[in-house]
Amino acid sequence: MHPGKRGNAARLPICAHESKSRAMLDNSRRRGFEGLATGLVTIALACEPNLRPEMPDVEPVEPVERSREPVAVVEGEASRNLLQGYIERDPDVAGRRKACPPAQPLCDEQEKINVPVTWEEESQSWRLPYQAKRIVAALMIAAAHDRLDSLRFILTPDAQWGWPDPRRPGARPVFTGDQGEAFFKVLRKVGQRLPEKTKWTSHPVPPGVQMLLSTGAEPMWTYYSEGPDGILMRLVVYGGKARIDYVGLFDELPAERPNADAYGPPPPMKTPLRPPPAPSAKPQP
Repeated sequence: MHPGKRGNAARLPICAHESKSRAMLDNSRRRGFEGLATGLVTIALACEPNLRPEMPDVEPVEPVERSREPVAVVEGEASRNLLQGYIERDPDVAGRRKACPPAQPLCDEQEKINVPVTWEEESQSWRLPYQAKRIVAALMIAAAHDRLDSLRFILTPDAQWGWPDPRRPGARPVFTGDQGEAFFKVLRKVGQRLPEKTKWTSHPVPPGVQMLLSTGAEPMWTYYSEGPDGILMRLVVYGGKARIDYVGLFDELPAERPNADAYGPPPPMKTPLRPPPAPSAKPQP
């Protein structure tokens, strides 16, 4: 992409100097990442630095007035894309729970009834690493049903999107004046480009690492990958709840494997288990 062509919201700006500068700024937060897939790397271009500004607080806004366009339902044995694999999931109700009837605040266990739990209600209890797949599924269900307004409780207010690389070069805010429409359009495009059986990866989390993820000390990376294509997601703890704060994906697949040497070696994907502190030396007599 030519550096000057930044007007198209569906295209993502990227440059080598920009990524190096961002890497230095994020060095204190960055940890391990191993190869997502051989093609899921960034394109190195020479351009002037354009560092990400500090993200302002995002005020609640009314949902965008828009007509929804859910993906088509596929009948029979025809092949389906990734989003069509989620189209039969309810975009409003995540599940059900036992509760007392509305007119009876106190009741016995046998008097309780099943009441629906919305995705937004369920999102208040999402925790890492246990609900990682659930959070990803919520995002895919929202994309399949074209529920733009669901992004506000799946992503963090300062969420970004960019190329599928953990160094996040060319990252831009999801929630701008369009309330996430540009990002959502590309997400739905990629979700319909990937086949239904696209592999989803979330690496096993050892007990010593679980606390790092659940407390927000470390982010958690997960992704769909199909050859050089895929969707990369970074999950974090925001306000005590698990959310997605970065989504990496290719709007258009590059014709050739990009050269990412300018960004240095990729860090390991799995969160490293930190060694226990060394015992303090005994004072000399």
